[in-house]
This record gives sequence, C-alpha cells and structure tokens, in this order.
Amino acid sequence: MNRRNGPGSRLRTDEIVKRLLVRLELVICSILATLILLELACLIYYRKTDGFFVSVPDKMLAQRNSFMEDVVPKGLTHADLIMPHPYLSFVHDPELTGDRMRVNERGMAGRDWPERKEEGTFVILLTGGSVAAQLAGLVPEKNILEEALNQHYKSEGIKRFIVLNGGGPAWHQPQQFILFALYAHLLDGVITLDGVNEMTNMNGISKSLGYGFEQPPDHYFAAIEKEGGGLKSMWPLRLDGALLRFQREVWLFRHSRLSYLVTNGVRRWARGIYARGEAGGTKSLRKKTTLFFAPPGGMEPDEGVLLDFDMYKKYIRMMHAIGTRLNVKTLFALQPVPAIGKDLSEEEMKTVGTITRERALGYLIVANSMELLRIEEKIPVYGLAGVFRDHRETLYTDAVHLNDSGLSILRDSILNLLEINWGLVRN
Repeated sequence: MNRRNGPGSRLRTDEIVKRLLVRLELVICSILATLILLELACLIYYRKTDGFFVSVPDKMLAQRNSFMEDVVPKGLTHADLIMPHPYLSFVHDPELTGDRMRVNERGMAGRDWPERKEEGTFVILLTGGSVAAQLAGLVPEKNILEEALNQHYKSEGIKRFIVLNGGGPAWHQPQQFILFALYAHLLDGVITLDGVNEMTNMNGISKSLGYGFEQPPDHYFAAIEKEGGGLKSMWPLRLDGALLRFQREVWLFRHSRLSYLVTNGVRRWARGIYARGEAGGTKSLRKKTTLFFAPPGGMEPDEGVLLDFDMYKKYIRMMHAIGTRLNVKTLFALQPVPAIGKDLSEEEMKTVGTITRERALGYLIVANSMELLRIEEKIPVYGLAGVFRDHRETLYTDAVHLNDSGLSILRDSILNLLEINWGLVRN
C-alpha cells in the first residue's frame, strides 16, 4: 500500500485546505472590515465638509452638465465634436452633425445661415454660451424664439423672422463680439445671453485665476489637439468620461462614498493633467496663450475685478456701436442663475450644489455693474436674475442650464424686452 495515498495523507491534505480556507476567510473579512471602516470615514468626512448628509447620487447630480449630456454621444467627449476656428477660438465640426445637434457649414448649431439680406426677412443673431445655444435651438425644430416671433410679431414690413444660433459651450466675450463683427452685414438684430462664463473668467470674484478675462476655454486647446492628430493626448478626458459613466451605471460607484471619493479624485487628477497640457503638445501653447491675455503685473484683486468689468463692458459697447452704425438693433441680457431670484424646488436643490453664496453674490455684482450701461449710456443691458421669481416648479437641470419650461419663460422675458427696446408689436 502506498502511504502517500493513505488515509493519513488525505487527512493532512484536508487540514491544509481547511487552514488555507480559514486564512482566506480572515483575509476577506479583514479587507471587508477595512472597506467598511473607510466607508464610515468617508461618510464622516463628507458630513463634515458638506454640513449635512448628502447621498452619492445627489452629489453626482450637483456635478452634472445637462447640455453635454444632450449633445455628446455615448463614448465620446465634447472635444470630439469641435474644431478650431481662425477667429472664434472653436466651433462645432460640421461633419459630426447628428440628431441631437445639427451643425451648419459655419460650425454653428441649428438652422443654416442666409448668404445675404432679403427684403421682408428680419434676421436676429442670438449669441452667448450654452444657454444661448439652448434657447436658439440645437436643431431648427426647437428654435422656440424664432417660432414665437413668427407666430406673434409679423407685420407689413416683416414677413418672416430668422433667429441664428450663435451660442456655444464655454463661450464668453470676445467670442460674441467677434462673431457679430464677422456677420453683422447679414443681420437686423443681435441678442447676447451670457454672464456666467464671463464671471468665471474674472479674477478675484470667485477665485484668482492667474489669466486674463479673454483667456480662451480649454475647448480651444482640445480642438487644436484633435485637428492636429493628437487624439492620443486626450486620454485624460476619456478617462474622466469613462469614470463618470461608471459612477452613473454601476451600483457600487453610484452609492459608495469611498468609491465616490476615489473616483472623483482620479477624475480631478485627469482633468488637471489635461488642463495643464501635460498629456499632449499644448502645454507650451497654453503657457504662451496665457501670457497673451495676462493682466498687468502687481495688480491687487480689486483692481483686477474692475479691469475685468471694463473688459466686459468694452465688448458690449463695441457691439452696440457697430449695431448703431449698421442699423442693427441690439439687446444684451445676463442670464438667470439658480442661486438668485428663485425659490428652488427639491429637485433643483440637488442639482445646484456647486453654487455657493459667495459665487451668487459675485454674479449679482457682475449683473448690476453691467446694467449701469443702460442707466448711464442708454445701452440696452438687462439682468434676468428675477425672471423665475414667481415659479416654484423645476426649471433648472443643473447649475446653469434649463429645461423646456425654463427656456419658454426665458424666451417670453426676452420677447418682452424686444417689445420695449425694438418696438416689436405683438399681434
């Protein structure tokens, strides 16, 4: 009889297996206990930093960008949809038009632009950031301002209104001014709807940025890398997008505060690498571009704020001057924001977590300063912070953008201003 295969040998093998299983159980229990302790630590950390308990799904809601969710197909980033423009920094790539956003040959969303003026057709350019792009319709069928104008304001002299979409994500002055200057000869009116992106680029209001008011958005550098064949250098954006999808689609990532802490940390790291140009070839370009628009050295924060106010006013003044010279009517509106002028619904409260009291006050200062142009210089500048004052239903889909109901109320406010300033008469 072979002793190696005898009963004693089998007993020793069983004991070894049992010991290994016990050790494995101990390891698993230790890992689980550590994860539970880390989860509790994260819960305490976020309770302290947030001031109250906020669920992970609600924390993710506060980070959402509904505009990007609407226009960017799954698996892509917004950088995949844009291209550099020689004057406008960046526009949308006409070759990547789709059902969510139709892009014309000028790189703008919505309807095609006319080639020349036509008698009886009143052409309006609506320009600004992504909220302006929403209002002017990412597809022609959703151009609700144009639809309302044609339904209620046609007259003997105006047989048809056309509203051109001149808005883009992260757009800020001087992009609106440059777009208007390029195409003013086609227009009868221009409306700007902006303010939030301009405030974001102001030094000293929300944070010290280290660059000037006219610094182009990161989209500009992404567009250059894309067209230069540098898609490999966009891996931080793709990593950020992939982790965001995990957060939304995987139960653990959607509910665990530990997973949220780790995932958000990696996402911030990836965005930081991209923003500094360390993933590709734009680091030198970013540095030089920042120097182009850098504010004068040695300025105090208050001086920087005043300088940025003057820069913002400068472009409004120049747009108004061109309009006056070329007989193009002008209207300048500062968009509403959820932190001002509205009793937020429960759903909205979950989506505006990034809006702080300090930031809201900063925006109110910007709006009030710009409105001085109307009071002192007769330039039609209006802050729209109060347009939702009587509405308690959900209108904001994130910290900036609006749902269809919110856009309709905003449209009606602008129509009212057009009646006051442009003399349009409702049928």
